[in-house]
Amino acid sequence: MDLFTDCVDGKYGVTCDADCSGNCKDPICDRNTGYCSAGAYGSSCGQACSMNCKDRVCTKTTGHCIECVTGKFGNICEQDCSVNCKDRRCVKDSGYCTECSLGKYGASCDQDCPGYCRDGCTRDKASCIGCTTGRYGTTCTSTCPVTCKDFVCGQQTGQCLDCYPGKYGVVCGADCPASCPDNICNKEDGQCLTQDTSSTSRPTDSTPTDQSPVDPKDIIIAVLAVVCGLVTAALITSVICQRRNKENGRNSQDKRTDQSGPDTGYSSIDHRDVEPSHVYEMVVTET
Repeated sequence: MDLFTDCVDGKYGVTCDADCSGNCKDPICDRNTGYCSAGAYGSSCGQACSMNCKDRVCTKTTGHCIECVTGKFGNICEQDCSVNCKDRRCVKDSGYCTECSLGKYGASCDQDCPGYCRDGCTRDKASCIGCTTGRYGTTCTSTCPVTCKDFVCGQQTGQCLDCYPGKYGVVCGADCPASCPDNICNKEDGQCLTQDTSSTSRPTDSTPTDQSPVDPKDIIIAVLAVVCGLVTAALITSVICQRRNKENGRNSQDKRTDQSGPDTGYSSIDHRDVEPSHVYEMVVTET
């Protein structure tokens, strides 16, 4: 006789003619033994697994939960995890929190983190994850130097993370060189924060200390002003020359008029204007 490869839900056995226990979940049981797959335990699955067992799964012989639902621990998950456990999660066997809520530490997260911790602390050693402003150290009980910008320093070293303008050094206690533009220098070594090499030395009387770059627009305006001035000067000179020529022309005409004689009604004849008559003289020679 051929054997069935599987049975319908609620049946088991070689020919699937036996009924699974009514205590089995769904009810489903092992095809060969009839043991419940989930929801019950015991030789005949006559006992129900705890409601706090995750997915109602427990061991067949003892009924101990394999896992617990969230917020529970213990063999049959009958105990509550601490309210200080993050998300109410704890270890099934011991009840220890897998992680603590913010501000708590300890196995059961029942102790408070140091007061200056900013982001809580580690569960085992209460080491602050971050410090409030102005504090540093493992438990943030040390005070940052007042010279640190915004009163902020490194949690492990206590060294300033940044300095106010004009200061540098691990605790910002040194003054930047006076030659630094805007009195700003590198926090670590005091070097001026500029690429202009002239700024690294003190200015002298012969060295301009306040030179700003020339705007190209200013150059164009200056050139146009010069050109306009030259054109204006040329026009004025031309007008003056024309006036002087006119005045000189009048003066010359007046002089010629004054030097000529009185008008007698006769026109004078200049001997240079009259062409001399040609006189031909006949020479008679005696024979």
